[in-house]
Amino acid sequence: TLDFFESVVITQIEILISIVIVGIILGIEFKKENNEKALKFVRIFGFLTIFVILEFINFLMNSFQNTSVFISLGFVVILLGLLFNYVKYLIQRLKLSYESEIYAKLAYMDHVTQGKNRLAFERDLDFLFKDPERKKKLRLIAFDLDDLKGINDAYGHVEGDKAIKKAFEMISETFYPDGICYRIGGDEFACLFENSDEKIYKELTAFLDEKIKTFENETPYHFGLSYGSSMIENDQIEPLDLVNLADIEMYEHKRSHKLQKQ
Repeated sequence: TLDFFESVVITQIEILISIVIVGIILGIEFKKENNEKALKFVRIFGFLTIFVILEFINFLMNSFQNTSVFISLGFVVILLGLLFNYVKYLIQRLKLSYESEIYAKLAYMDHVTQGKNRLAFERDLDFLFKDPERKKKLRLIAFDLDDLKGINDAYGHVEGDKAIKKAFEMISETFYPDGICYRIGGDEFACLFENSDEKIYKELTAFLDEKIKTFENETPYHFGLSYGSSMIENDQIEPLDLVNLADIEMYEHKRSHKLQKQ
């Protein structure tokens, strides 16, 4: 019933009414549900409405050579805004991912030695038990630093921390690269050594004993490490059993140290 230019005014009015209705619905959604996404859409619609009104005024003024300029400009500005928000979102996600990685690393790190802690030891031990091939070669070595309390009492906790760091350093260097070492307690350490050769184990512990003697000659206090190991002898053994067996041998070694001093 109308030609094209007569109908344009009506369609423009209908577009404005639609935008207002959508804006009201989104406003109600935000007010009732506290929906932040709805609020963002209200802002976008409100911003776009300004350009629609400008476009409508432009049309009423019969400025046909500039048709759709304001609408196009409005969409460009909105797209740039969305692009900016997306880049901002990506940066935030990367930052959160980096922080999560740092916190995960800290969760498994001992603050004194900067090595792995008990939580990492338990995780890695369970992981090795799930791998049949690596489980066969596994030797768990338990260590205990002799008389750490005496060092702390006589020379202070700073010197005690130095002794802990030195002990961890010796263990890590001796059993590298087949062994991963951990500080699992105040004066306790462990090593997951993936080499079942008894001869190599005895050679490495003899080398460790030499290191201990050399360092002890440089300190005003007794510096000693007691150690013991255990291996998987049957399929029924559990991670905790392996730890207990290594502890038993380690404490026998500690008792022999005490008897030698007497």
